[in-house]
Amino acid sequence: MNVKTKILAAAATLLPTIAFAQVPDTSYIDNWVGHLRGWLNTAIVVIMVVMTLVFLYNVFKFISTKDATKAKEYQGAMIRGLIGLFVAVSVWGIISLLGNVTGVRQSSGYQTTCPPGYSPAPGGGCR
Repeated sequence: MNVKTKILAAAATLLPTIAFAQVPDTSYIDNWVGHLRGWLNTAIVVIMVVMTLVFLYNVFKFISTKDATKAKEYQGAMIRGLIGLFVAVSVWGIISLLGNVTGVRQSSGYQTTCPPGYSPAPGGGCR
């Protein structure tokens, strides 16, 4: 498909919007992004739990083994697992910090409850 065909296809798609001066409804994109964000948040939690379980498995195997060569293998796996957990949690924290510094609102999943006489502020907290 050449460039001319792509331009004509885009123009034909957008022509009703231009002709009727309508604002296109993009709420479905927000819905898809919201669903994707939910799946990614769940995936992050699952990955962190699996990483922790693998680390603990190697710890228990290291403690229970009697063979010195196997103990070295499990010790190496424990160290790699600990480094992996540290990196994963650090990246997660850095991304949250950058989101807070830049003002990007992250969905927290909880409703702000304010004391009587105060109302929820747009950026979070009470005013």
